[in-house]
Amino acid sequence: MENFSKKWENIWYHYKWRILAGIFALFCVIYTVTEFAMRNNSDVYVTYLGTNVDEIRLEENLFNNFSDIAEDINNDNEKVFDAVSILYSSKLEGDMAFWQRVDLDLANGKSYFYLVDESIFNMLKERGSIIPFNIKEDERTYFIDVTDNKYFEGCFNGKERVYLTVRHEFSNLKGKELLIAENGKKIFEKIIDDIN
Repeated sequence: MENFSKKWENIWYHYKWRILAGIFALFCVIYTVTEFAMRNNSDVYVTYLGTNVDEIRLEENLFNNFSDIAEDINNDNEKVFDAVSILYSSKLEGDMAFWQRVDLDLANGKSYFYLVDESIFNMLKERGSIIPFNIKEDERTYFIDVTDNKYFEGCFNGKERVYLTVRHEFSNLKGKELLIAENGKKIFEKIIDDIN
C-alpha cells in the first residue's frame, strides 16, 4: 500500500497539470453531450414579457387548447410547447438586462406572438417593435386583451392586463424556423377567430 502511495505521489508531482486538464476536458465533453441530448425540440414558442406568469400552466394550456392544430415539426411524435418568460425588474440593472433580452428575442427569437403586460406593451409600441394586425376585415389593432381569455386561464398572476401581440415578421425565415412561425400563426389565428 505504501508503494502505491509513493507511486501516486510521484505521478501527481510530475503530471498534476495534465491530469487536471484531462479532468477538465472530460467534464467539457460530458457537458456538451448532455446539452446536445437535452436540447429543446419545441414545435411552438410563445414569449411572455412582464412581471408574473405561471410558465408551466401556460405551456399546459397551450398544449391542451392548441395541440390539435399545431404540427409536429421535428417528427418526434410529440408536440412540445415552449413558453419563454422574460421577467421585468424595476431596478435599473434589471431594466437594462430586460430590454437587452427583449431586443434579442424580437430579433432572433422563435415566437410568432407575445403575451405582454400592459406597461411593457406601451413601451414596445413606442419603440415600434410590434405591428398592427387585422381582427376583422375592416378593423386593425396592436393587441388583444387576453387577461381573462379561456385559453390562458390561471396563467397570469399580476395586477396588470395582459395583451396578445405580434412581432414584425421576418421574410428570411426558412426550414424549421418558418414551420415554427407558421405553428404560432395558426394558434394566433385561432385565438382571433374565437374572439370574433
